[in-house]
Amino acid sequence: MSAFRPASGPWGALEVLEDGGPGGFSPAVALSPGGSGAAAWQGPPGVLGPIQVTVRPREAASWPASTPLLPGDGGHLRVALGDGGDAVVGWISGAESTGFVEVHGVRRSPDGSWSRPAVLYSRDVRDSRVGVLLRDVGVGRDGTAVVLAEVLGDPPATTIAAVSRRGGDGWEIETLAEVRSSVAAFGDDGGAIVAWGFSTLPMTVRSLPPSPSAGG
Repeated sequence: MSAFRPASGPWGALEVLEDGGPGGFSPAVALSPGGSGAAAWQGPPGVLGPIQVTVRPREAASWPASTPLLPGDGGHLRVALGDGGDAVVGWISGAESTGFVEVHGVRRSPDGSWSRPAVLYSRDVRDSRVGVLLRDVGVGRDGTAVVLAEVLGDPPATTIAAVSRRGGDGWEIETLAEVRSSVAAFGDDGGAIVAWGFSTLPMTVRSLPPSPSAGG
């Protein structure tokens, strides 16, 4: 279910995002600066249903039909939406039978098409001291998408930063050492900053430059 409220207006009636299925959990929502909305969710635990996502333009009267992204287990969903129609969804999946956890990412182009889901990071977590968290996702004004995942219990602490440029081919993956509790923010020029701090570590800010075409 969802409810949508336009700027300077009342909340609308509750809407069913997906009808006739077994239900869903782990929902994530996002609102672009211009007022468009995005929602993503996963099928119930134990049901190998796909991760679903739907994007609602500001002028739309209701949510469109959802798009299935990937069948199988998943959770800890994050979604972000830009004014140009670009969007990013990130999630974590893992199978107890294999002992591996994977961080996935998928992006939406302004024409409404979704890329194939990509495995951005994979880790053996059979050592109970190691964990993986999805920290943040975001979309810049130029359509640059970022997914941040954190590896816990594995000194030195690390954050995996995955960047996908509009019109680009795949994802650029970078490991940021000594990084915990990271968050990202985006500027009007399409650039981004990543900030982090943990325990006795000082708060740090790292710049991610805009794509070469952002200034044009």
